[in-house]
Amino acid sequence: MPTNKTAKPAYSTVPQKFVTVFNAIRKKGIPPVADAEWLARLGLNDNNDKSLLGVLNALAITDADGKPTKRWSDLRGSKHEEEMTAAIKHAYADLFAFDSNAHEMGDNELADYFSGATSYGNRTVTQVIRTFRATCALSTMKSGAQAPPPVARKPKPKERAKSKKPTKPALTVPEGQQDAQPITVNVNIQLSLPPGATSEDYDNLLASLNRHVIRKGRDVER
Repeated sequence: MPTNKTAKPAYSTVPQKFVTVFNAIRKKGIPPVADAEWLARLGLNDNNDKSLLGVLNALAITDADGKPTKRWSDLRGSKHEEEMTAAIKHAYADLFAFDSNAHEMGDNELADYFSGATSYGNRTVTQVIRTFRATCALSTMKSGAQAPPPVARKPKPKERAKSKKPTKPALTVPEGQQDAQPITVNVNIQLSLPPGATSEDYDNLLASLNRHVIRKGRDVER
């Protein structure tokens, strides 16, 4: 990373408004000079809006006196995105000399670069990055309009194996019942037969009781 602290890239404190200026360049008449009065006619009356004029100069869209250059006229043509790309590479020449794909750098990478190449503080560096992204959005480098998403870390083989292993829910015993004795349940079954029942009826009843109650109880105990 550069450490000479000599670069002074232009920036705006309201980079989100640059698109308004760009649309005016494309669709409105060419003014004799781009100044605060010209901005006001675009509805940009705030003091911070004047910082957009410095960006126009850095992009060589205006000269040092604010007068429109040939690039202003070229931006009104069908190849305005290509012309804007050339303007950005002119304004951020040192950055593109450092990385020819600077528009694909992440915010942290850009912050490291501008912190080393300039004497700007963190807040100003953020404004530089936002201005850079706002201009890229109007060029052929639209991929630089937003920071690339962070790459998701792939889990290591051991981590994947652990993630697939099912976990058993922990069983908890209520406090005070850890040493509790088994509970015995006695069931009293009373059977009655209608008057006139025969011995065969008694045998059938006892056989059914043995099959459906007594035997099943023994199976559960096992």
